[in-house]
Amino acid sequence: MHDIKLWCQRLLPLFCFGLFCTIIFTLSATADPPAAQQTPASGTSIQVPPSQAKTPKDPSKVMVPADPVELEKRFIRFSPNYPLKPSSLDLYGYETKKIARSYPILSPEKTVMAQSEVMFLSGNRQTISRVILVPVGKPTAPKNQTNQQYPTIDPGNAPQIPLSSVNPQLFWNRYMPEAQSANRNVIIEEGFDHTKNFETDIVQVADWSEDGTKLLMIYRPGIHHLGIWRTIPAIYDTVTATTVRMTQFPGNIWRDAKRRGLVENTLEKHVWDIRMLGWSVEHPQDFIVKLIVFEGQSELPLGFWRFATQNGQLIYLGDRVEADRIAHNGWVVSYIDPTAPGGPHIYGPGETPVYTPSAPTKQSWSDRLQFWKK
Repeated sequence: MHDIKLWCQRLLPLFCFGLFCTIIFTLSATADPPAAQQTPASGTSIQVPPSQAKTPKDPSKVMVPADPVELEKRFIRFSPNYPLKPSSLDLYGYETKKIARSYPILSPEKTVMAQSEVMFLSGNRQTISRVILVPVGKPTAPKNQTNQQYPTIDPGNAPQIPLSSVNPQLFWNRYMPEAQSANRNVIIEEGFDHTKNFETDIVQVADWSEDGTKLLMIYRPGIHHLGIWRTIPAIYDTVTATTVRMTQFPGNIWRDAKRRGLVENTLEKHVWDIRMLGWSVEHPQDFIVKLIVFEGQSELPLGFWRFATQNGQLIYLGDRVEADRIAHNGWVVSYIDPTAPGGPHIYGPGETPVYTPSAPTKQSWSDRLQFWKK
C-alpha cells in the first residue's frame, strides 16, 4: 500500500503537466487567425483579403450580397467548349429512354444556348433529331427557399443575405433549355417530315463562330443497323436566320484528296468520311475538317482542309494540324450547389442539378450568448 502511494505522488505532477499542455494546444488550434499580419522587414500590417478569410462551415452563416449578378457566380460556372467532344451528346441507351439531349453550348457572349435533341421512334426503329436555340435572359432578383422574391435592390448597395436562403434553381434554369420551353427556336430538324424504317438522322452542335453570328453543326444520315455512313456540315446564320446543309462538301474533299494523290489505289474502295474539328483560330470565318479512311477498326488520316465560308474556297492544310489552331468559341455550363448536404456539389455539363434545401441549423450556444449580451 505504501508503494502505491509513493508511485501516485511521483506520477501526479507528470499527469498535471500533460493535461495542461493538452489544454493549451487545443485553445491555440481553435483560435481564429489574426486579421492582420506583421512583416518582419518593415513592420507594416497586411490586411488579409476577404477571399482568404476563414469561411464558416455552417452554410447558414455565409453572408452574400443580394445582387443577382454576383450571386450567379456562386451557382454557375463556365468552361470553354471543345467541339464535338464525345460526352457532348451521349446516345448510350437512347433507344430505351426514347430521347437524348446534348448539353447546351452558349454563344461567345453567353446570350444564346444551342442544344441537340435526338428522339427514337420504336415503332419503326427510326431516329430523328433537331437543334434548338434558347435565349438566355438577364438575371432577376433572387428568391429564397420558399420561392419568395427578395425586394428590388440597388446593385451598388445590396444587402447581405444568408447564402443558404437563396434558391439556386432560379439561376440554374436560365441555362437549362428544358426549363424554358416557351422560348425554344428550332433551326434545323431531320426526319420529322417523313417515316422510314430504320432510318437514322442525327444533327449535333459543334461550336459557335468567334463573333457569334454562325453556328457550326454536323448532320449524320445513316441506317440504324448499318451505322452512320456520312458526315455533312451544316451552318446556321443568325443574321439571315437560315440553315445551309453542305451535302456536296464531303465529296469535294474526297475528290480534292484524289487529285493531290493522297488516295492510293489500295484505299480507293475503302469506306471514308470526314471529321469536323471546329472553327479556325487564324481565320475565324473558316472551319477545319479531317479526311479519314477506315481500315478494319482503325482510322487512317489522309489530310486536313480549311473551308472559307465567305467565298467557298477549299484550302489544303497538309497532313497535320496543331490542336491550338482549333478555336473554342462557345461555353459549357456547370451548375453549383454551394449549400448541398455534405458540402458543395458541382453538376458537370450534361448533368441535371437537383436542389435539396438545407435543413435549418440549430442556434449554437455562442450565438445565444452573444444575443443575451446585447
